[in-house]
Amino acid sequence: MLQQKGGIEKRFQNYLEEFVKRGFHVSVLYASEKSNYHRVEKVAYQRVPIGIVPFRSLRKIFFARKVDKVLLSAEYEKDLKLSMGRTGKADIVIAAGNYPETNPSDISASNWFYHPMYYLDKESFKSSGIIMAASTQVKNELKKLFDISDSKINVLHPPVKSKDFYVMTATEKQQVADKHKVDHTKTNFLFVSTGHKRKGLGFLLDIFAELDPDRYELFVAGNKFESRLKNVHSLGFQQNTNELYNMVDCLLHPASYEAFGQVITESLLCGTPVLVSDRVGAKEIIENGSGKVLPFEITDRWLTAIKEVRKKGDEIQIGHIRGELDIAVHIDKMLAGWKNYNN
Repeated sequence: MLQQKGGIEKRFQNYLEEFVKRGFHVSVLYASEKSNYHRVEKVAYQRVPIGIVPFRSLRKIFFARKVDKVLLSAEYEKDLKLSMGRTGKADIVIAAGNYPETNPSDISASNWFYHPMYYLDKESFKSSGIIMAASTQVKNELKKLFDISDSKINVLHPPVKSKDFYVMTATEKQQVADKHKVDHTKTNFLFVSTGHKRKGLGFLLDIFAELDPDRYELFVAGNKFESRLKNVHSLGFQQNTNELYNMVDCLLHPASYEAFGQVITESLLCGTPVLVSDRVGAKEIIENGSGKVLPFEITDRWLTAIKEVRKKGDEIQIGHIRGELDIAVHIDKMLAGWKNYNN
């Protein structure tokens, strides 16, 4: 589905814009489209109808089968075929990951009805060329679950449009603080999510219930909810997350599973340190001074780390992150990996 929601969708839009900028003739195969989706100029969009299919998982299977036929047709000759996941016959397939507590038996052909997503991934990886894993964590999962050789998988961290995430001026930060009623006498934290349960909101609510509300506050961006805690504020969905990262002292991401975690790189680019769980793929880019990796749901460790966060003064040093995760550099690495695989 074409929609403006989540990290993989944002990544897809970045890809389209960068390929168009480079002069590629880009075509997109899709099944459905949200009414508020913003199409990229100069991209040819081709709907692949699947008819009326009752279950979401079955719709994905029907779509994958239809895409196979389109890609194998004589009239659909392309220099490069890129899959954003769960469709096959591509030159490059993006493995965003999502394999918590998965067993190899879950993805066998006989279990396709009960575990269709894993089954589709297996078929996609088998019939496509090189695989781009979002993190080393995902690469290791792919090798274990799908018995894929190391040479077929490249680790390619999700990109960001670095111009969209930057350290704001003191005046701009104050305007944002006033807008969201941020009290800078307190230490302020941010949680950004469209899937609150897996990303760890419940755990954070328990944490902030134990913290002094006159000293610590948490702002939550994403799906709206009612908070009973005076130091937890639900902001609902926010289009401009750059200003949110700038208005707080630290980003929290205690996910039970996260293939990478694009909010982490976005926060770092805004000069805001992070606390993440050890089940988050982006833990491998956190350097000294930019944050901490903490054990999943060990309350006392998280409480201690949160209390040790200081008011933001000098911006953190993010070293190579801005350059390496820029969308243009990312595409260069993707194309180089594809060419090396085929040589």
